[in-house]
Amino acid sequence: MSQRTVERVIGRLVTDRRTQYESPLALRRAVGILSAQIGMCGLLEESARRVDDGCETQRWREHHGLLRGFSQVGSSERRSFRRRKGSMTGLDENKALVRSFFSAVERGDFSVFDQIVAQDYNDHLAGQSPGRDNLKRYFTGLRSAFPNLELPITAMVAEGDHVAVLNAVRGTHRGDFAGLKATGNQVDAMAFQLYRIANGQLAEHWEVADFSKIMQQLRSTPASHG
Repeated sequence: MSQRTVERVIGRLVTDRRTQYESPLALRRAVGILSAQIGMCGLLEESARRVDDGCETQRWREHHGLLRGFSQVGSSERRSFRRRKGSMTGLDENKALVRSFFSAVERGDFSVFDQIVAQDYNDHLAGQSPGRDNLKRYFTGLRSAFPNLELPITAMVAEGDHVAVLNAVRGTHRGDFAGLKATGNQVDAMAFQLYRIANGQLAEHWEVADFSKIMQQLRSTPASHG
């Protein structure tokens, strides 16, 4: 992995979409966590400067109402994706690949993973084991807990063989999750993803999600959600 490539990808995403975080401090914290995970500590310092420049008086907006990243489509998605490849650049293809992945997760169509996820997919998410089949099991469980799971994409940046994504995580808690029985509560939090693409498939993944906010929403009463 090239440090320069990762710094440019994440740095551009931070600069373009900084208003999706509640404060400059929150954004700096998210970038710092990801930097530490992938050993790119120099990224935090540069990104922090970008966040601070001209942001102190900026109004930080709530993330509710963000655009969905990819419309719900049927089984023709893969054929449509192949047709579009002829007119796309390599970076466009990588971004389309990630969008197809998000759309498949939202639909619960994990058979698509056989075409777009590498067999030895390396997921750096805490507690996650490598491999495509393990990824299928993870999302099967996640959708069992949140049957109406949505992952609307706010921003996406591609450079080299990496794609960075800022997205929301939304759904209704209808099954076991993180040791909690179904509460019927709504979750709505932000997440930052970084994917590496190899041979036209998703090969590696890092993630920073606002898990503490998700757990707070699950443990609260519906009337106290904020």
